[in-house]
Amino acid sequence: ETSGVRVKDSVVIIDEAHNVADAVNNMHSVVLSLVQVKTAKRQVLVYYNRFKNMFSPTNGRNVQMILRLADALSKCFEAASREGQSSRIVTVNEFLSETGIDNINIFKLSEFVRESKLFFKVSGYSEVLASQNEGGDTGDVEKLGALNSVMDLLFALTNNEEDGRVIVDKGAEQVKFVMLNAATHFENLVQEAHAVLLV
Repeated sequence: ETSGVRVKDSVVIIDEAHNVADAVNNMHSVVLSLVQVKTAKRQVLVYYNRFKNMFSPTNGRNVQMILRLADALSKCFEAASREGQSSRIVTVNEFLSETGIDNINIFKLSEFVRESKLFFKVSGYSEVLASQNEGGDTGDVEKLGALNSVMDLLFALTNNEEDGRVIVDKGAEQVKFVMLNAATHFENLVQEAHAVLLV
């Protein structure tokens, strides 16, 4: 869809087919760092404090929900530290439960971020502030995709429980969603195409 290529009722030929599973799994795996989480929270908080009087009640709640999510993701590193583990592997449901994200409708929140163009608004406002801060820290400008990375992880967590695992790496200060079942995403291509040839 992103490339504008229509596969419905087409014959799809995939070269180097032995790499398909790894390619699909890598495409749908996500890495989120603690730095990105903190940057996203800081940028959204500054944006919210500046424009909160202009938000509708629903939009205001959604932005506050994103701030809660950032807090929850930050705390998962603290949990790993308390348990004395440099890294650990958990299921999606375990991760959602431990972070308290399981009571948040990720689908609706992702839809809000996309339809409201929150990425662009937060990034644009961060750029304006950075340009006004002459000689100041421009680190946030280099991390304008931080909010996008947070939402990518959240959307990845909507995959089926058995299709992936979450790795909390305290040493690298990263959370990784690793897709294990390429068939989940490859199935749509197979169903839409007239035929799929693996060569």
